[in-house]
Amino acid sequence: MDHLNLEDIPIGDLGFLKHLASLSGASMARELLMSAPEAVVKEIDLIKLAIENQDSDELKNACHALRGACYSVQVRRLADMARKVEKVASNIPKAKELIPALELISHETFAWWKTVLDEDLIEN
Repeated sequence: MDHLNLEDIPIGDLGFLKHLASLSGASMARELLMSAPEAVVKEIDLIKLAIENQDSDELKNACHALRGACYSVQVRRLADMARKVEKVASNIPKAKELIPALELISHETFAWWKTVLDEDLIEN
């Protein structure tokens, strides 16, 4: 997947969210979606702290946790960016260079989630 531009990867999977809503109810899917940004911000803060502390192991762990949070709501572009940072975790300067892109994609993801919630796109 490294040969793809991140723009070629969808931000999120609306079909997955609709399926989740059909299984668990729209209110449960909305709650999950509403809690996701906080989890993403927490993990990105841990990624930045690991970089600041020059701690490759913690950087890998934080990236892995971010990927897990992303996959739980199927936001593939952010998950892929976290994978890219995780892949270079042993090279802290290189990982640091990727943080602006990681943050940009997280903001795009937040905007996508807001659209999904505002337009009530996950009704069951």
